[in-house]
This record gives sequence, structure tokens and C-alpha cells, in this order.
Amino acid sequence: MKSWTLIACAGLLALAGCTNSVAQGTTQAKEPVQEQQDASKKQDTSADTNTDVKDTTESKGTSNTTTTDGSDAVSKNADRLQQGLKDAGFTVSDYEAELHEVSFDATNGNSFLGADVEYIPNARTSYDHQKNDNDVTVENEYTDGARSMGVVRDLEDNTYEILGVDEDSDLLYDIDDIKSEDIGTVKHIMVQVGFPAE
Repeated sequence: MKSWTLIACAGLLALAGCTNSVAQGTTQAKEPVQEQQDASKKQDTSADTNTDVKDTTESKGTSNTTTTDGSDAVSKNADRLQQGLKDAGFTVSDYEAELHEVSFDATNGNSFLGADVEYIPNARTSYDHQKNDNDVTVENEYTDGARSMGVVRDLEDNTYEILGVDEDSDLLYDIDDIKSEDIGTVKHIMVQVGFPAE
């Protein structure tokens, strides 16, 4: 549709230029040809732009695959964690899913947990930062290849937090506000998800 509009505009410009050249003499007669050539170049440029847009779209499609893979991994692993908590007698509520993060609460009458699974490029750095925070102390840490799990105690409210990182998929796990009597249960659930505990 745009190309027909450009051709029509070029034709009108040429016609207007020819009419002016008759009225003003022959020196103006070459301008409409130049304007028509410029209009043709604009038309060719728009065709090139369409090609560029297509190429850009194709390359973006590749990056969306990575984004989709990250969000799929988050969803899949959050579901495994959620199911493990349910199997252990926790009730899950306030489930929220975003593109790269899933969070929910879980309670068993003892602990009221907040759980979070997030896709973060270079998740190991975030894991290290959280476990080395000044407000917590590391009680235990377990590593097996690309996966690590850390049990930290919150110094302010004396509850526990379990952090997990999977470097292969860049997933960061964070379960907080765990009471001491539930720490073994939550560790066991993390082992079922695939984390080391020895």
C-alpha cells in the first residue's frame, strides 16, 4: 500500500514539475525527473527497511527462546518445590508467577514460609551476596557441582533461610522465615528438588 502511495506522489510531483517547466521555461524540466528518482530511492529504501525489520525479528526470536527456556525452568522447578511442600503438609497460598520469577507462601501451622524461584543470569553471584549478607550467618552449606544449598540464620528474628543456586540453569531459590523445627523438612524438600545436603 505504501509503495503505491509513493508512486502516486512521485507521479503528482512529476506532473506538477512539468506544468511548472512549461510556465517557467526549460531549466525546470530536469527537476521532476530528479524528484521522481528520489521518490524511487525512497521506495527502495523502504523495501530495505522491511528486510532489516525481518532480520531483526528473526534474531529477536532466538533471544526469546532463551527467555522462554528460563521462564519454563522457573515454572517447572517452582512447581516441584511447591509440590514437595504440599506433600510435607504445607498449605500453599499467594502464588504469583512472572516471566522470570515465581513466588508463593506456605504454612504448616508452625512456620509461615516465603518461597521464591528466580531466573537470574549468573545466579551464583546473587547466591553468594545473599548468604554473605551482614544480617545472616551461614549455618551449613552443601555443594555438588553446579548446585549449592546454604542454610543461613537470620540474626534479627532468629529464623532460618535456605538458599539454593543451580548454575547450569541460572536459577536462584530462596525460602525464608523457616522455624528451627521445620529446617530438616525444608532441607529434605530441597534435596528432592535436586540439591545436595551432605
